[in-house]
Amino acid sequence: MSNVLLPLMLAATLLQGGVLPVDNPIVRGALAPEEGISLSVPDKQPERKLRIGDDAPPLSVQEWIDEGKPAPPRDGFRPGTAYAMVFFTPTTRPIKPFFDSVSNLSDRFTNRMARVIGVSGHGGGATREDLATVLNAYSTNVRFPIAWDDATKSRDAYLDALGGQNVPLVVVIDPKGRIAWYGAPGQTTQILNAVLSGQWDLDSVRDQVEHAEDMAWMHIEIIRAQRAKDPKRMLAAGEKLGVLGSRLGEAERQEMLGFADAVCGRSTVFNLTQNLDLARLARDLAYRAASDESTEPRVLAVLARTRFATGDKDGAITLSRKALEILGSKVPTDVDLLEDIKRDFERFSS
Repeated sequence: MSNVLLPLMLAATLLQGGVLPVDNPIVRGALAPEEGISLSVPDKQPERKLRIGDDAPPLSVQEWIDEGKPAPPRDGFRPGTAYAMVFFTPTTRPIKPFFDSVSNLSDRFTNRMARVIGVSGHGGGATREDLATVLNAYSTNVRFPIAWDDATKSRDAYLDALGGQNVPLVVVIDPKGRIAWYGAPGQTTQILNAVLSGQWDLDSVRDQVEHAEDMAWMHIEIIRAQRAKDPKRMLAAGEKLGVLGSRLGEAERQEMLGFADAVCGRSTVFNLTQNLDLARLARDLAYRAASDESTEPRVLAVLARTRFATGDKDGAITLSRKALEILGSKVPTDVDLLEDIKRDFERFSS
């Protein structure tokens, strides 16, 4: 499997189920926990009953819409053929660009052993009449067969079973009938090419996709713990982050620093004198992500805050001074960050 695809897969996965990547988690602590992000997702991470590498369940189809399009797999998925199933709702807007994109994907694989299928149904309150309306309006833009779900059986067998995914969702099935990937539309051509070429490691992909999902759900739990002002819940989320962060990449590094700043930053909602274990965990995670030798002023600022929160006033002053020196040598400098660290320095020195 090409290493180029890995960040693409992770980004696509994070966009499912209402889970959004954070642009700059290191400064998340500067936001009051009641602001900003709407968490319209379940209270806890749904169970995965279907995983990458498992045999693909059959589709339950009430009706195929396939006039003038590649023939759908009416008798089930054919061995030797890969499939990209695009789950969508006819109430998706804007629908025309969506149809164009999926049709173009289908066109690319017309002469290869891969087929593209749209899957829609009653999920989200959509009706067969809704689909008929958009197909009548955009019939020339649809060059792929569409399966209308039998009630919500296909949706349940895939979206729910894969851990509560949302539409639009692409599910790729390899020529052996196994789930090869699932995620947001956008990179399906590259993924299908890799699957067809045999350069697709199911175990590695499953591990990375599920890890990215677990990280995203853990991030949501951290935000919820902040909003609840619950130090025990925050401590539990941080401990889980410590386990997930055992494979320390850039995403894990940023999340650990973000957690530390949320706990120890000036806008913290926690009384750290009464929750020293939480402050120490934040410090430990921050130092797993970075060190005093860092040359990133933002990182040094976070490390300094964790030092101060755990009683190391001298260490906090030293790190803040270093961050100020680095910022002072930059032209142009980050004025807002400079002011933030100056305020920290004054607080640590008082």
